[in-house]
Amino acid sequence: MFYQNPKPAVGVFIVERNKILLAKRAIEPFKGWWDSIGGFMEEGEAPAETAIREAKEETGLDIELLEILGIGNDKYEDYSTVPISYLGKINGGKLKPADDVAELKWFTLEHLPSNISFEGNKKILKILQERYTQ
Repeated sequence: MFYQNPKPAVGVFIVERNKILLAKRAIEPFKGWWDSIGGFMEEGEAPAETAIREAKEETGLDIELLEILGIGNDKYEDYSTVPISYLGKINGGKLKPADDVAELKWFTLEHLPSNISFEGNKKILKILQERYTQ
């Protein structure tokens, strides 16, 4: 019997002074669209460990996780994912796009790009807009 179980993934949303750091995807799906920092969990990894590892790999930054913003479900190509979204803050490192990221850019929460990848990201960004722009 085969079960098509969803894959666990994480997203990190770094907010500083009413701006959020987003990553332009360098790979499909959604190549060229803006995404949270993050990726899939590796075997034996806890979600928080994945978030910290992915942030370092994709941005060069050392981060601290502040809270879980949400846990949801999403689609990645032809399978389902369970994204766990974190709010993070920068503790060090040097900002430099790497891994599967084409560009990193700070956006104000009032003026986000229209091409945001994945429905889960859109939901979390709406939560952050409500929290920080009131």
